[in-house]
Amino acid sequence: FKKQTNSPSSLLLRYWVNVLKNPEFVFDTNKTPIVDSCLNVITQAFMDACTTNRKLGHDSPSNKLLYAKDAENYRVMVKEFFVEVASTPVIAIGDIEQILQKQSASYAARFNQMVALNGIYDHLVKYREQVRTAVENNEEVQEAASKLEEIFRRIGGER
Repeated sequence: FKKQTNSPSSLLLRYWVNVLKNPEFVFDTNKTPIVDSCLNVITQAFMDACTTNRKLGHDSPSNKLLYAKDAENYRVMVKEFFVEVASTPVIAIGDIEQILQKQSASYAARFNQMVALNGIYDHLVKYREQVRTAVENNEEVQEAASKLEEIFRRIGGER
């Protein structure tokens, strides 16, 4: 990760703050107002730990003062994490492909092609006109356009 902003942890701030603040994105749960308030404090602590230029003081909001004593320790932990990430050797593309193929093979028995194809077809039907227009306006995929129409005819029962 190269430092592209003032914060070396923009991925943490963009992704994980969203997950922490909105657990319903990941889990089937409802947030009560009390839980939401607690998550606000946790999220704010996380953001402050990932930001190098924030200092907490007596004039800081009360929710930030709840973790003020630990804020610097959190910043040190985040900084150490990024130092460790930066020093990790780069993985070759071939190695990644090999790992993904191995993982894919372990799920092959669980994968149902027909269910996947039906899901793709349902998506195509839902956005049929947009897909058709995009394919027709692209000369490089004219063969795909005729195949797409054939799929609609065969699966959709069109004549």
